[in-house]
Amino acid sequence: MILKRLMDGFSLLATAWQNILSHKLRAVLTTLGVMIGIGSLTAMVGIIEGINSYIYRAFGAVGSDLIYVTKSQWNLQLGRPDRRKMMELARRPDLTREDALAIQELPTVAGAFITQERGGRTLRYRGKISTPDLYGIVEGYLSATGYDLMVGREILSTDTLYRRNVMVIGDRVMKDLFGDRALPERVLGKEIRFRGRRFVVVGVLAPRGKILGNDLDLVAFIPYTTFRQILRPPRWTFGRVWFSPHVVVKVRPGVRLSRAMEEIEQLLRARRGLTYDEERNFGLNTQEFLLSLYRQITFGIFAAMVGIAYLVKARSGHAGEGRLPSLGVLDDVMYQAIALGFAFFPIATVLGALWAAEAWGGYWSWDP
Repeated sequence: MILKRLMDGFSLLATAWQNILSHKLRAVLTTLGVMIGIGSLTAMVGIIEGINSYIYRAFGAVGSDLIYVTKSQWNLQLGRPDRRKMMELARRPDLTREDALAIQELPTVAGAFITQERGGRTLRYRGKISTPDLYGIVEGYLSATGYDLMVGREILSTDTLYRRNVMVIGDRVMKDLFGDRALPERVLGKEIRFRGRRFVVVGVLAPRGKILGNDLDLVAFIPYTTFRQILRPPRWTFGRVWFSPHVVVKVRPGVRLSRAMEEIEQLLRARRGLTYDEERNFGLNTQEFLLSLYRQITFGIFAAMVGIAYLVKARSGHAGEGRLPSLGVLDDVMYQAIALGFAFFPIATVLGALWAAEAWGGYWSWDP
């Protein structure tokens, strides 16, 4: 029996070899196609993994131990925002320094930092201009959010107390105002003009690069009280929601995010007079939202690419042959992608629940 199977196997190999010799060109083209297909797939997987690694490192700046207390919950907005919903969010009370101080007293919290942002502010130095995102911050914010100083110091509590005109700038701002060859040590003490005031540069941040086209070095930081004194609260609805003050909370080592979030929610509900059954009028956000959003977007792009290729092939007919895989191949790729996703979905659900239990203290904590 075993000998018969071996003979059958040798017979098949011999037949295959004879077919290859009788159709050499087709065999070469088939082998070349397989090699190109495998190489393309390997290259695509490598590129995707490289992008994933870069995105995870970039999102790491958000901090896995940070909670962002904001006026509204983070979400992906597609299309024009609902005006009624935006008006409702704009009427919510702003977070205050007193809220941050109260949060900082919680036993699970290592620090709470009030901050506010405005995009595209114009800074000037001897005829040169830079338009960074400007932040009003308090002492400890830079170190808590992962910023590293190249030279100088960060914003101090005394800067906030006396509303000093001091500024910490990013690497891109330094190059815009002082030239690409500027030395950070020589930038310290220079005066940058903003809104008719002169701000002394007291610190320069280490480069962080870009993420999705957003330059992380095009930033500048001034004391929170100075920021509030110079820039009036935005009047437009969108600005009152997204450019309102927010609190960055750093959780103590070894404390689960879920426990800290529960304490913060109970505290703010009590401070705002909200009952347990009332919807909270503030948002609690973490790094995990950004990562899950990125994964959803990349999977959607891949599915869209396969779908577009299928449609183009279907409409092009013979004209597109040779440039795109056959409809059968595309259909098979989509089927295998769906089957693979369906197989991994329950695994991801179980592993996600285990991770949630470890990080948040519960297997399922989403609102119904």
